[in-house]
Amino acid sequence: MNNGIAENIGSLIDAMNALRPMNCDEVFHYVSRDKAEYILGNDSDIFCGHSNFMNDKQESWQGCLVFLEHLKKVMSAEPYQVLETNLRENSAMAKLTTSGYSYFMPYIMCVTPQKDSAYQWRNYTDKQKGGYCFGFNLKSLRDAIERRNKKFNMYSSVFLAPCFYIGEDDSLIESFMRKFIGSVAKTELKTIEDRFKTAECTQAIIDIIGAIFTLAPLFKDKKWKREREWRLILKKAHVAVNQRYVRSHLADICEHPYNLMSSIILSPHGNEAELLQYLSSKLAAAVGVISSSKVSKPIVDYYITPVEIDKDYEEDVLAKLEKDEAYSIASQEEYRAEHPKETPSHA
Repeated sequence: MNNGIAENIGSLIDAMNALRPMNCDEVFHYVSRDKAEYILGNDSDIFCGHSNFMNDKQESWQGCLVFLEHLKKVMSAEPYQVLETNLRENSAMAKLTTSGYSYFMPYIMCVTPQKDSAYQWRNYTDKQKGGYCFGFNLKSLRDAIERRNKKFNMYSSVFLAPCFYIGEDDSLIESFMRKFIGSVAKTELKTIEDRFKTAECTQAIIDIIGAIFTLAPLFKDKKWKREREWRLILKKAHVAVNQRYVRSHLADICEHPYNLMSSIILSPHGNEAELLQYLSSKLAAAVGVISSSKVSKPIVDYYITPVEIDKDYEEDVLAKLEKDEAYSIASQEEYRAEHPKETPSHA
């Protein structure tokens, strides 16, 4: 991407943070025991995974569709069709092989303000080996990102931004898209309209596609809204296109990821002694607090373990967790006995 649109992305990220500020001191990253090696191993760093390997395989394209919906309103028909076709082709390219990911797709690490969350434990740690919840001091993390970007002289090459949920945050999305259209309309969109089918037009399309792919992972389906997710996103510049995980190089600033950590929680499942032993072999005394999960036993038995979850029961569990009422959560069988499903009547 050229410098102009790169700078605009930086201002757009600032706008996203203003629309959804994170009012907390700590953010958390849930990881399985095996993947903890990336953060705590000999070549440790805060690693980001290719966006093609997110849990929801369609989520980046869903974000692209949000951009296309708004760009279609301001572009002529033929230029828009060229942009949409190129966006689709590059999105499909990332799915063809695990050894040739699309150049445009960014790398991601997910964090959340949710501490010791049953929902996060279930979705992001191993049900047998367990895992960890790494807490990062938000101010220290942001300071490290700012210093890292200055050192590499690539503004917003790494950034932290909130996710917006399609169908839930539509007013915020609309506000953001107005800013996006306004930031590119004076340059790339004008070039595409005025110099269509020229080399300058081709470059402008490439720049917009790069911007869309960088920002698209921040727009998710509302079914994921419980995660309250923020994402650390590493743009593709100067990164080989066939790596599943890449270093953020934040360790170049803070020496080791544990210097950003404020706490570590051991998962409620897995062997706690083994989890703790692994930590003791990797960590320095700099890490503040290591503790055990306080998630209740009914949650471990009926929510984390791989059983078929009743949708109503899941909603009840999540609602109580959000209210810090884990103590009142019953097993699924007990819940169903108290809330029998009504049998539809037939005329």
